Amino acid sequence: MGAMREEIAAQMEAMRAQLQHLPEDQRRMMEQRMGAMMDAAGNGQPAAKPDIKTVKKGSREVNGFKCNDYQVIEGKTPVADVCIAEKAGAGMSGDDFATLSAMMAFMRSMAQQASEMAGPMAGGFDSSMMADIEGFPVEIKDTRSGEQYGVASVANGKLSDAPFSEYKKLRKDEMPALPDR
Repeated sequence: MGAMREEIAAQMEAMRAQLQHLPEDQRRMMEQRMGAMMDAAGNGQPAAKPDIKTVKKGSREVNGFKCNDYQVIEGKTPVADVCIAEKAGAGMSGDDFATLSAMMAFMRSMAQQASEMAGPMAGGFDSSMMADIEGFPVEIKDTRSGEQYGVASVANGKLSDAPFSEYKKLRKDEMPALPDR
């Protein structure tokens, strides 16, 4: 991710240099559009994240999981309602819960990095906002978009290896170069 961020920063800098050759009105339009990817200073760094907090609102059961309801608040605006299954309500072994928790921490880390790279263009609910809550979400409602996600069911069984071998078909490509003008 770090290498990708550096590559994107280099591409953004190259785009800025290219913009200097455009007529004034076209350059301003492009800078406005690129501004969504940069902070107000235009230095290519993601804008500072606002204060984010979680407030516990109660507990309930969702599709057989006992979970705690939290409201996620960004600044002063509620952005999500989340029900988190913690170890006691997860209905799984300690080892399985530890594995799932580690996976959730990894996914939050990846989401955080992706959000930093995309900046304001990321949109949608950012699960890294809940980094201070241990457990896994069984239901999420993005209060800005109205979209809702949830765990419908959980099953035990052997997984096929097929979906996990698709990566073998991938190949490495270089990022395309920007045309010189």
